Amino acid sequence: MEELKSIYQALLYSDGIGQWDRLLSALRDDYVQLEDRDPDELLQFLYGLSKQLVFFNKEGYDAGNWTGLFKSLLANTVTPQLEPIEVVAESRRETQDLPPQVTLLLTFLSLYNKLKDHLNALPSAHAKWYYSKLLKFPLHEPVPDKVQVLFELNKNAAPQLIRANTLLNAGKTEDGISLGYLTMSDIVVNHAQAVTACSLFPERFPSGTKYWKKVYDLTSLQGNFLPFGIPQGSTENPAQVMEPATVGWAVASQLLEMKGGRRQVTITLTSVSYPVAPALADISGITLALTGEKGWITPQILAAEMIAAPFNSIQLRWTLLLLEGSGAVTGFSNAIHTGNFPEGIPVLKVLGSEKNGIPAELLNFQLAAATVTVTVKGLKQLVVQNDEGLLNPNSPFAIFGSWPAIGSRFYIGCRECFSKNITQATVHLKWQNPPVNFAAYYAGYSIVPWFSYTDFKVNIDMLLNGTFDGHELVEDGLMFQGGSKDLEASIELTENKIQTANGAVPLARDVEIPDLSGGYVPGIDRGFIRLTLSGPTYPSFTAFGHNNYANALAAATQAMIQNPAGTHTIPQAPYTPVLKEVSLDYTATDTVFPGDSDRFFHITPFGIEEQKEAGISLFPSFPDYGYLYIGFDNLLPLQQVNTLFHFAPDEVPPSGTDPSGYADPVISWSYLAGNTWQRLRTDQVALDTTAAFRQTGIIALQTGDDANNNAAAMPGRLTWLRAALQQGLNRIAPIDGIFTQAVEAVLDIASLEEFPDTLAAHLTAGLPPGGIAQLPAGSNALKRVMQPYASYGGRPAESAGSFMTRMSERLRHRNRAIQSWDIERIGLAAFPEIAKIKSLNASTTVSPGITTVVIIPKVNMHQPLAKRLQPKANGYTLDNIASGLRSYLPAFAGIQVLNPVYEELLADFMVKFLAGYDPAYYLEQLNTDLIRYISPWAFDEASRLHFDTAVYRSEIIYFIENLPYVDYITDFRLFHLEATDNGSSAIGKMKIGKDFSISRKPNPFIDVMTIGDDFLVGTDWEVVTPSLPASILVSVPRHAITVVDSSRSCNSVIALGIGMMTVNIDFIISKS
Repeated sequence: MEELKSIYQALLYSDGIGQWDRLLSALRDDYVQLEDRDPDELLQFLYGLSKQLVFFNKEGYDAGNWTGLFKSLLANTVTPQLEPIEVVAESRRETQDLPPQVTLLLTFLSLYNKLKDHLNALPSAHAKWYYSKLLKFPLHEPVPDKVQVLFELNKNAAPQLIRANTLLNAGKTEDGISLGYLTMSDIVVNHAQAVTACSLFPERFPSGTKYWKKVYDLTSLQGNFLPFGIPQGSTENPAQVMEPATVGWAVASQLLEMKGGRRQVTITLTSVSYPVAPALADISGITLALTGEKGWITPQILAAEMIAAPFNSIQLRWTLLLLEGSGAVTGFSNAIHTGNFPEGIPVLKVLGSEKNGIPAELLNFQLAAATVTVTVKGLKQLVVQNDEGLLNPNSPFAIFGSWPAIGSRFYIGCRECFSKNITQATVHLKWQNPPVNFAAYYAGYSIVPWFSYTDFKVNIDMLLNGTFDGHELVEDGLMFQGGSKDLEASIELTENKIQTANGAVPLARDVEIPDLSGGYVPGIDRGFIRLTLSGPTYPSFTAFGHNNYANALAAATQAMIQNPAGTHTIPQAPYTPVLKEVSLDYTATDTVFPGDSDRFFHITPFGIEEQKEAGISLFPSFPDYGYLYIGFDNLLPLQQVNTLFHFAPDEVPPSGTDPSGYADPVISWSYLAGNTWQRLRTDQVALDTTAAFRQTGIIALQTGDDANNNAAAMPGRLTWLRAALQQGLNRIAPIDGIFTQAVEAVLDIASLEEFPDTLAAHLTAGLPPGGIAQLPAGSNALKRVMQPYASYGGRPAESAGSFMTRMSERLRHRNRAIQSWDIERIGLAAFPEIAKIKSLNASTTVSPGITTVVIIPKVNMHQPLAKRLQPKANGYTLDNIASGLRSYLPAFAGIQVLNPVYEELLADFMVKFLAGYDPAYYLEQLNTDLIRYISPWAFDEASRLHFDTAVYRSEIIYFIENLPYVDYITDFRLFHLEATDNGSSAIGKMKIGKDFSISRKPNPFIDVMTIGDDFLVGTDWEVVTPSLPASILVSVPRHAITVVDSSRSCNSVIALGIGMMTVNIDFIISKS
């Protein structure tokens, strides 16, 4: 049993097989040599034979042999010896005295040497005949390459149809043969261009959802991007870093217009009834803002609560406060505010936290109704007017003019207040220096004994339906009220009075009230209240006595004349009431959703979307894994746009932990109609060759007749299409270009059939970018044609060597993948882009019952060093290989195709360079040379990657010490970043002192340092071997190399003892 286990482990840790290992030596042309002698050996054979060919005379005696034929070829030596043919030919070139018979012999040998090649090819020719003629196995035909081509119309040209099989001129080959490509489908070229792309990724946590976004300019895109985003906690690539985004909701309502005073707003949201009462959440992290004169105003939040309500519903309630100096809440303005809300209407917006996102309990909140209550105290932004005209409310004024009389009128106008369905209001009158005692002040008038400030009264009417008549709010309200020195009055307009004035029904909002700054004039329907002076009305004294003053003065004068010695009271000039300040308090409440005059919006990361139906989610819903928005310029309704999505070659999608992220991607498309995303029907996605965003291809998308380019849901005047990813996030490749007016064209291979060598050379090299630049015939409307990328997918006809290899393998595995040998050979034959393959038995502990195939793609020397060190195939290539191999497997066998697990090796040491070598330059050179030594395949295409390589610490030291610029090295340590069974680093699950040791003495300030930058953790290894069967040892891109500073030295030991040492570095614990 132990022997079987060792055999099994040996098989697991085998090196796999590369393309270069497939051809058996027995299939090589030189394996069996029917004639392996060269001309010199044949000449030597003939010379030996000539000695055996004896001449006999007539008498039958020996008369000599054929050696005389070779006399001119013998060297002048003691022992007769033939000279090499090349020497003879060179020496006799000038004398030309070689005997004719010898010349004929040498010529024959030269010709026979050519025949020898034909003779030696007979075994392989027989094998080819056997495979192709007897067994009837055909050679693989050449596969034409394809190319993506872009068209552009002239500026004012109408859309143009380009038919399939239109010939596109691709120039000529080096040997002058014309190349042509045929379009593979019809395309209607229009003016639509993709100019902007936006990515949105909702990152879900148990506590809630955070949102990440990024906007890309497609006209000048640099690098590549993941179309649907990526979890930001796991990305290390700066190009994949996204910005935090906020989502929320907003209410646009005239009810929120509040120009001044102390303002309190309460907004209450009630959910639909749930079958089971949902959990409550802390909503204190939600932020709120109101539109102000200079931007968004952040109010003080007095209360934020989520409470249970009847019928298994819940309520959200915020109470906001704006103090008098907080600025006016005004209508939204695109020039001042962000958000693209309706112009001129005040807006309250509610946003989730960028840091914590939206609480999970709120994501399922379905809104049934929203109510807003505003309470304003001390509103002074009023329009005031009396019978004499408009007044300035910011300075004292005579409320009823200079000569008040019964019936004198004072108007208070306020569009903010009286346009709303107010439930309560209060008029505050602050007087300027009123008489302290009205009875004493008017002592010279004929007044009643009980005369006081309570005799001055007003009637208050409300302007409704264009008239004050019949809309009385207050009858004989007191103008002056006790309790203060200046007899300030507060006249309350109760809800009952307001309803009575409005015909016993609640007052409704009127958002059509015009600007009232010009004062009251007949024809205005609403917006004013009127105060009419109604008392006192005594027979001898009315109003403020202005009409009685003359009589009172005359009576006093007459009394003085009649009785000069008596005591007389001279009447004072009547008091003209002057208001120092007038203000309003009011309360208004209304349901703002659902409603007719108010508007409710979802705030998305890129715009706003209006919502009208009850039962919607409170916050915008993004149920899919990620979203890609593409903005098109000049895309008209019902037009189809052929869009090329070019995915970055050799880019591997990031890994994740969600199993659904590895499922086959499912993508749905929508277009923006108004502010609503409309799902594209199947017939509106006429073409899709991207394999769900896993390979470069073209998608033909058609919008509906209601598509528009002025929606508030997305920025800019563009027509927007949206791709929503429902699963398969970790299989999506990065995009490095999105182009419109694209069509795929295939090589016109029929025109090259008579030039097989030219065809093979072209299919091997492909068509470089820009090869197609000439407009097709009869395309006057086109401005230009472009080929931004090289052709792809071409494969020349199968060579004889490849055919022999494939057929020999075919006869062994018989198109059945039973053993690892079968899987590996089938995979290499079917996918020539694979450089090496390794099959792991289906009984591995990683995935029982599943055969694991590890593939290494060919190294692209044009890629950055980090990618060359760890060559990986993208997800679509892995899927294709798995799908291709699956058809050869038994019915119940499973297979998974993976990239290798690359385990990095890091060398940490100090180096002293020889004198004269620049340390700054040679430090980089040493790092490069060390990488080249550990991972040579990153620099040389002929070098191979190996699964079973062991790296010895001593060999690396020997290599470094023998470099011509290195004097010596010291403190050398070799670290190995091992992998777990799932191929990820296990260091996050380890503990210092238990699973690994610290290789350097920690700095006292280690808490501000970074592992890998300021210090290293790990074990110093003598020999490093891969920890998994699918692992390959590779170099890190940068080793920890420090130049020895000879100016610093240490002459004493700082500390001794085992407590200051590290196991395996300072001492070794033996097994015994």
